[in-house]
Amino acid sequence: MKEIKFREAKVLYEILEKHPRLFSTKPEELIDKIEQLKRGLPKENEFISLCSWMNNCALIHKLDQEQMPKWTKDYYQVPDLFAVFKYNDNLIPVLIEVKSPEELNNKNPKIKLSEKYYNKIIAYARLNKLPLLLAWKIGNRGMWILVDIAHFQKREKAYHLELGTALKEDLKCVLLGDFSIHFRPNIKYVFKSEMVAQSKIRNSESNGLDNWQWKIVEAFFQNYRNERYTKIPYPLMQMLSYSYSEQKEEIIDEYFFKSIEWPQGDMIFASMLHGLACMGGIEAIYDSIDINWSQVIFNEDYKFKLESISKCIKECMEKGFIHIRGFLVPKTKPDFIIGDWPPKNFPAKKFD
Repeated sequence: MKEIKFREAKVLYEILEKHPRLFSTKPEELIDKIEQLKRGLPKENEFISLCSWMNNCALIHKLDQEQMPKWTKDYYQVPDLFAVFKYNDNLIPVLIEVKSPEELNNKNPKIKLSEKYYNKIIAYARLNKLPLLLAWKIGNRGMWILVDIAHFQKREKAYHLELGTALKEDLKCVLLGDFSIHFRPNIKYVFKSEMVAQSKIRNSESNGLDNWQWKIVEAFFQNYRNERYTKIPYPLMQMLSYSYSEQKEEIIDEYFFKSIEWPQGDMIFASMLHGLACMGGIEAIYDSIDINWSQVIFNEDYKFKLESISKCIKECMEKGFIHIRGFLVPKTKPDFIIGDWPPKNFPAKKFD
């Protein structure tokens, strides 16, 4: 507890030191400012947590952007993070700039950097002789792209990275150790209920006495072969919460059947489950702003680990819920990767 209090006091002192005008601020405004700064770098902290959770990062930390002397700011821009990833039997040090969805145009998803900013951040990377990557979070469902900044294209006085290019050149499987999970189509979760009594509460929409009381007598998962399972591997439910689903209801004899069905056989990435591993829930869409990423990094407290997902996939392949574990290789081999391509520990698997 003393360590936590000291850490919190140190953070508060650093905030006040960097923002001296806060000393004359009203207490309630000061609290709001502290909370704002607490959430000020959530995407950086979220990506650091993701790298730690994925287990393929040997080292990652923030870079102090208060560079001196001040005149150097006209020539260099310090990126957000320094990281070291494991690739085959080698360690690859990189610089990372993190961008958040608030900086995107949803009609034409892309990252745009001014020519001045781009040149300064490239100059810093070249000065340190390190690759520079962009970590780009797409939307609110934990989808990240990690791409070499060399794929930016100059247009007039700015550099652009289109979403399509970023997806084709994504390095998260190669460097983070991420992988795709492909579900079988027509998976179902079925509740079978029997009628107990008719309610006397009037339905406001139909103006009729059509409310019923039901008792669940059976619940099961059903795979694409129509085989039933009352127990499923953990955390399959968390995985399916990210896939498109439909709900159906029907009455057969005296039984009421309600089902959640996944008809399309969607695909997700294991990294998308990182936010749920921090929250422990099965929400289809979580709000990452509600997660205190600084606290997650400090405590390293995850409700389930990546190893649990790998174990679950193996069992789900045998039980007919998952078809493929995939490994996304970018279209272009980065210059900074030496050796086998793709990696010799290629983890992809298909279950027929």
